[in-house]
Amino acid sequence: MKNKKANVLTENVVFVIFTILFIAILFAFVARASSGVVRIEEAQAKKIALIIDGAEPGTNIVLNVQDVLKKKRNIDNNKVFSVVGNRILVKLDSNSGYVYSFFNEVDVKFDLFEKPEGWFLSIIINEKEDDENVSE
Repeated sequence: MKNKKANVLTENVVFVIFTILFIAILFAFVARASSGVVRIEEAQAKKIALIIDGAEPGTNIVLNVQDVLKKKRNIDNNKVFSVVGNRILVKLDSNSGYVYSFFNEVDVKFDLFEKPEGWFLSIIINEKEDDENVSE
């Protein structure tokens, strides 16, 4: 009879530990998501992708990103905005980041620079080189 009671007690203790662990993970996720960094990353990535989709090749667009860079944590300014292929990555924390794709077939380069008024991001949009033209 004692063995059954010990099993029930062990099962209940394990259940309580797993429940507390689950609630702690859930709380950490909600705290991180509500901190604002995730929303800023998402908004900036989508904004840049929409700008690229609406721009013609040969366009140079400059955005004031002073307010965005004030929110960054544990990351270098030059790593906040990046582009790989047709994907924009905005990363305000070394442990996070938001990726968003654009649809135009263009080459995009970012140039982050500082002026007395603050930090600016230059988005340079050029025609995409065809693979056939590159080999000639």
